[in-house]
Amino acid sequence: MFICGTLRYPGFSTLMSLLKSLGLLNAGDKVEIQFWEEFVHVCIEQQYQLKPKAKTTDIGLLLPLLIPKQDTNDLRAALKWLRLANPTGNMQTASAAANAMLPLPKGKCTLIRLRAS
Repeated sequence: MFICGTLRYPGFSTLMSLLKSLGLLNAGDKVEIQFWEEFVHVCIEQQYQLKPKAKTTDIGLLLPLLIPKQDTNDLRAALKWLRLANPTGNMQTASAAANAMLPLPKGKCTLIRLRAS
């Protein structure tokens, strides 16, 4: 009998579920972003079919409406680690370092492809 698996840290499954619920793992919709600051906003827009005006809204204000309150801090920490939120915790803009470190792909691509590039 052969068993294959991967060990993960505690909370990994919950975090992946949260990222999926916000649309960060969406492999269907193709979008084009100009700056990494837009990434989480675009994911949420696509997932919840929000109007582009939502980009002006601090995502930190939206999170408690979209995910369980007890998971908000873990998600914020993960987005900071991924450099999709700035170090101060404000979810409206991503770290400028992310723009310098990770080049954006040219043209439209799926959301998961954006983060994998």
